[in-house]
Amino acid sequence: MRRWFLVTVSILLPFGGVMPLWAQGEGVVTGHVLRSDGVTPIAEIRVEAGVKESGQFVPRGTGVSDTEGRYRISLPAGSYFVRVRTSDAHEFIGEYYDDAPDLANATEVPVGEGETVDGIDFTLTAFSSIAGTITSEETGLALSGIAVDVLTTDGTTLVASSEATGEDGRYLVARLPAGRYVAYTDVRGRGVIPEYYDDVLTVEEATPITVGEEDAVTGIDFALAEEGEPSANPEALVVRGVVPDQIPNDQATEVAIQGDNFEETPTVTITDPEGEALTLEGVTFVNRRRLEATLPAGLRLGGYDLTVTNPDGESATLFDAFSVVEPAEPTGPSAETTVETTVE
Repeated sequence: MRRWFLVTVSILLPFGGVMPLWAQGEGVVTGHVLRSDGVTPIAEIRVEAGVKESGQFVPRGTGVSDTEGRYRISLPAGSYFVRVRTSDAHEFIGEYYDDAPDLANATEVPVGEGETVDGIDFTLTAFSSIAGTITSEETGLALSGIAVDVLTTDGTTLVASSEATGEDGRYLVARLPAGRYVAYTDVRGRGVIPEYYDDVLTVEEATPITVGEEDAVTGIDFALAEEGEPSANPEALVVRGVVPDQIPNDQATEVAIQGDNFEETPTVTITDPEGEALTLEGVTFVNRRRLEATLPAGLRLGGYDLTVTNPDGESATLFDAFSVVEPAEPTGPSAETTVETTVE
């Protein structure tokens, strides 16, 4: 009868340790994860070593920093990119070695058989933040259930958002890189008019907020005007206003349509006092709370309803959204006015 035996082969190390045969050829990448001061260690930070495949980072080994900020990753011999990967639970901005924001600019680290590559250190910058208070313009009381969105200065890209305000009306937008932003209130059907900081309705009028590295910007406050009853469904499509809402009928006028839950490529229809509907062309989707459109010249005088229809068929109408009025009388000298000038 043939008998089988399992044999374990080990290699004795100089200091009396034993290395399994399968561990031969491995190397180690190690270093520290520190705060921006270059001294204070950061614990519980995930560090990954990997390779580039089709332009993407593919992990091959992982370590976690200890209380001294030190991490250690065992790897087969080869060349690797090393990165710090932070989650929403961390206050730090992740990066690639050596101080690179992305894989394209990262420095590759060669690791030889049995080699320990030390000094692959990371100095991390903490995210910045914007904070303030949201109150009622009418009463001065704090407003709860409202969030703040921070966007790029053109209003097209959402960078970060706060949680909804509590009873004290305070909000905090965390995890912001340094940069220039605009802030906008996400009113979530609370029955108040959303606005940009500082007390304006359009992104063009918004006051940019400059945020430095590891900067806690405070005092970005909002006082919101009330508008009707709050929406029962915060996910519903709502049209809240048109700015400006007085439109002269002798010229085309650009307007901003404010609301909630707009989608890209919406249809916007206006209905005149006689019930005749007109679909606007060239509507621009700015974000989920703002559309831009041009009202043509020559519209009939009176109040207009405005309807927005999302691509999925959901629609919402704001009655008496704006009024078309006769052009204002000129206030300065005209061709029919004789101006007498005395020259001494």
